[in-house]
Amino acid sequence: MSLSVRMIRFRLPVLTLLAGLIVGLSMVGGVLYKIDLERVQDRLLADALARNDLRAKQLADSVAQQTVALVRLFDMALLQLRQPFVSGGLDPAGVADIILKGMPPGSVNMVFATDERGAIIYSSDPVSRGLSMADRAYFGFFANGGEDRLYVGIPFKGRLGAKNWVIPFARVIRKNGHFAGVVVVGLLPEYLSKAVGVLSLNPGDIVAVVDYDGYFFARNHNEQEALGRRTPADRPFLDPHRSDSDTFRATSSVDGTMVDFAWKRLTEWPLISVVALDERAEIGSIRTAIAATSLRVNLTLAAIMSFSLGIGGLLLWARRQQRRMERLLDEQRVMLESELVGIVKVANRAIIWANPAFEKMLGYGPGELVGASSRQNYPSEEAYVALGQAAYPILDAGKIFRVQCEHVRKDGDHIWVDLSGALLDRNKGITLWAFIDITERKALEFTLKRTNAELEQFAYVASHDMRQPLRMVTSYLSLIEKRLGPAMTAEMKEFFGFAMGGAKHMDRLIVDLLEYSRTGRSAKFVPVSVGDVVGETLVNLEVAIREAGAVVIVAADLPNVVGDPIELTRLFQNLIGNAVKYRAPDRPPRIEIGCRRQGRAWLVSIGDNGIGIAAEDQERAFAIFQRLVAPGEYEGTGIGLAVCKKIVEHHGGRIWVESTPGEGSTFYFTLPDRSPV
Repeated sequence: MSLSVRMIRFRLPVLTLLAGLIVGLSMVGGVLYKIDLERVQDRLLADALARNDLRAKQLADSVAQQTVALVRLFDMALLQLRQPFVSGGLDPAGVADIILKGMPPGSVNMVFATDERGAIIYSSDPVSRGLSMADRAYFGFFANGGEDRLYVGIPFKGRLGAKNWVIPFARVIRKNGHFAGVVVVGLLPEYLSKAVGVLSLNPGDIVAVVDYDGYFFARNHNEQEALGRRTPADRPFLDPHRSDSDTFRATSSVDGTMVDFAWKRLTEWPLISVVALDERAEIGSIRTAIAATSLRVNLTLAAIMSFSLGIGGLLLWARRQQRRMERLLDEQRVMLESELVGIVKVANRAIIWANPAFEKMLGYGPGELVGASSRQNYPSEEAYVALGQAAYPILDAGKIFRVQCEHVRKDGDHIWVDLSGALLDRNKGITLWAFIDITERKALEFTLKRTNAELEQFAYVASHDMRQPLRMVTSYLSLIEKRLGPAMTAEMKEFFGFAMGGAKHMDRLIVDLLEYSRTGRSAKFVPVSVGDVVGETLVNLEVAIREAGAVVIVAADLPNVVGDPIELTRLFQNLIGNAVKYRAPDRPPRIEIGCRRQGRAWLVSIGDNGIGIAAEDQERAFAIFQRLVAPGEYEGTGIGLAVCKKIVEHHGGRIWVESTPGEGSTFYFTLPDRSPV
């Protein structure tokens, strides 16, 4: 036996044992690291959810304060309105006119008074005079001896005019100790909904006011559909044995997402302020960053577990990442303990009221900000003027303005705030602003972006450097094969063929991994013609299409979208190339490319008559390294559809497949239509 053969027999077991040892150690280390990372991520999410609960409770308290202030204002109006009917000497119409001018615009439906039989004896709407209100619950309450207090009734539809929903506020008229009628002021629920809705910091937040029986009085979303209806009877805030202020989490009945609820009872009247915050608004960016981090970590570990000798260095890096995330958790915990919602009223750019949370946020004492210019809270005159130019056109249009910007504390420090504003009184120039300190969250977002960038660079460098050892393995195998020459048996040639094929397959796998890691890194989108992209793709695949005898039918009305032309070309090339590759052996391929509008998006379809995909494999087909056919039947690494999924999601869409095995498949994906409405 020649020396070269003996060296091969000696080295192959040693190399196999060494490779197995490296892979085994990499797998153990990778599993341990992933467990640690998931534990840290769970703690980060738990803290974020706790912060969301705190924000929900603070928002419920703010809604309760706003509701109390409005109800007291209406009670004072009722006390003044009934005076002419009790003592006489005053003109009811004059008193009512003064009261209506002092009420917030758009808040009052009408005011009226009845006699002891329920007939209207005065009304701000002359058409209603003489009508009987004896069947109304508030009249029956006082007519049957109800105590002299503010009566807050369930919303009902009016009988006259536009028949709007009205919340009745009523007080009794008594003369010489005898029942003489009632005075009523009608509050429009849409005003109450707007007044409490401006306190919300996220467009998806639900803010509502209900009574102790669950009837809706106000709701910032779908208010007209809610009025006259009750909340589900199993809501904890309807339980009289529960505390006056608390939180709970439940699944949304609309889309199945988890929602943080908080409530605050108004002890003076049978009303409850309720808020529901979608947890995605608070932790959506954190979940996205964690998902992206986890994906890149998995890719890096998969590559290193197979070929890299630097698994130990990766674990050391992972420990540093763990310590960094723990420091971020400590920073998040400090922010959670100190974060409060600040609320400010501004009239003609001057602060006329600020709650303690805002004063504390900017380092001022109680009442110190009242009368001060709102300019002093901004870092520069340019920033102040720019925000005003952006905000007030939106406020004047009756919409809510929202932005993230910098503010300056009393001590000169700069903080980041999430700012929301709404116009309360157009005539007096009064606006309401809500602030939440997001300085720590901004720092967390920057840190996560930097971490993702480091992961992308690490995955790229690790995968790129692994190709050099593969080239060395391939070169030495070729040298050994030449050295042995005629001495090689058929069995040895077969073994060498397996080794060379495996090395080439691994090189293709690394190249595909590099492509996958680069996908989605483009930050600049430009207008792109889908028709041009499909045309370029067909040119690239011209040889494969001609050799397969494929027929490609392209719709004539393909749209223009905003995206990355290189990524979109790769998307169509992968999908059309798969349709050609996985064709049925008994018929030529037929591929149809179509598109139609679906809401604010374009739905693109690529259908074929190939071998099809089983129902249980259709979701798994988009996972990385998932091959649905035997390795010897078709070439590939199982990354192509995973790249397609990543490209579509990078463009803000989604992708799926519908297929019947043996008949063909149709791949669908959506691309948002970002053209102006």
